[in-house]
Amino acid sequence: KGTVEFTVAKNKETQTRQSELTFSYEGAQPVVFVINQSAAEELPITINVKDVQATSFIADIILKDKDMRFLSFIAKEEELASFADDEALYQDDKAYMEMLAEYYAMDIDEVWGEYTVVGDQLDLAYSGLNPETAYIVYAYGVDSEKDWARLTDITREAVSTPALPMIDASFSLKVSVDGVNVAV
Repeated sequence: KGTVEFTVAKNKETQTRQSELTFSYEGAQPVVFVINQSAAEELPITINVKDVQATSFIADIILKDKDMRFLSFIAKEEELASFADDEALYQDDKAYMEMLAEYYAMDIDEVWGEYTVVGDQLDLAYSGLNPETAYIVYAYGVDSEKDWARLTDITREAVSTPALPMIDASFSLKVSVDGVNVAV
């Protein structure tokens, strides 16, 4: 008697997926297990990350409701780990917006209006990132008519930037000395 365990990636598709697992050994009939994995729940916001480089990546943010206004940010994974839940992160974002409004002497609605968008956002470029670092892109819907209340759960997508490739390089310097002056 034994136990077989396995782990599969979360199904992000909107259809159920199925796989067969066959166990066989010499002298016995094969045993086939059919494994069904439920379809993903259709989320109000989907984030697809692509073209990940050492210091940049591209992301698409797709909305179920194309007329919904949303806010999106990127943060290091370790920074987001300090928030207990979606509400704590949202409250931190609100405080950030209030700080911006005060700093730039803007109306809070203007700040939210500058940082939020309506509809799908394709090929968003995130650059200036650190190599070999785990990030989270996150987004959530907001209501511009009701004090920017959060309309949806926060959708998160993890992305890790790879290391910079090591390359062979050589340098040659030409130095000239004129008394106490040295030019390179």
